[in-house]
Amino acid sequence: MNVCWRGAAGGEVYDECWTAAAGGSRMGVFRITRGGKTTLRMAMLMEESPAGPRLHIQYLNQALADPPGRYFSATLASRAPRDVVFENPELPFPRRLLYRVDDGSLLIRLEGEVDGKGMRTDYVLQRAPVVNGNAGWPGGCWRGSGPSREFEECWTAAEGGSRIGVFRMARDGKTTLREAILLEDLPAGQVMTVQHYQAGFTRPHGKATGFPLARSAASEWVFENRAHDFPQRIVYRLGSDGELLARIEGERGGKPAAVDFPMKPARP
Repeated sequence: MNVCWRGAAGGEVYDECWTAAAGGSRMGVFRITRGGKTTLRMAMLMEESPAGPRLHIQYLNQALADPPGRYFSATLASRAPRDVVFENPELPFPRRLLYRVDDGSLLIRLEGEVDGKGMRTDYVLQRAPVVNGNAGWPGGCWRGSGPSREFEECWTAAEGGSRIGVFRMARDGKTTLREAILLEDLPAGQVMTVQHYQAGFTRPHGKATGFPLARSAASEWVFENRAHDFPQRIVYRLGSDGELLARIEGERGGKPAAVDFPMKPARP
């Protein structure tokens, strides 16, 4: 399921991307656009818990502003070869959330009640291209590893003047970092906004930080916020071999510091 999906119906375009499972969790993002404007953004965390797998969904405000939007979670109710159902009987809508993968398509079904009446909403999506590495921003899912750590990043396609991504890192079998990322076209230029989340997605970890695009080339993008502690810069660089290097850099304790995240396109 570590791929991106895309669908359209009724004047809406919707995208969903998921990382692979590692460190007892996987992360995803869902977005809806209508008439060239983003109308819905959600970050999702599927993780193991003592009571079984849980799905946490955090609605994202514009520019990932604080306070965050609506939040809810659901417990795994049933699992079949092609279906996964999460349920929260305390919610009116959505009370149930179904994922069904069938012949390269993904059905997302929301069920519950609105004003005392049963309601169902379906989204049908197809697999999106694995990677957009030849022209423009490196979309899709990317994965890499280093000493005792695994990391993965997924991005939706560009729509409604923005892209949404998630980044997750696991160390020694446990998820240690969860981020929702918004890349948005603003009047002053592109801005990358990053928001960290705690386990369970119950609340953000600190405030979202914006990094305006400082410079870009055919295969490199540098975002910078000199007022931030660390990092002050976020760099994305596509290599001729098709690999993606994500790099954070700046100063720590008055000394230059940098952390590299080399990644390759993730395969389903």
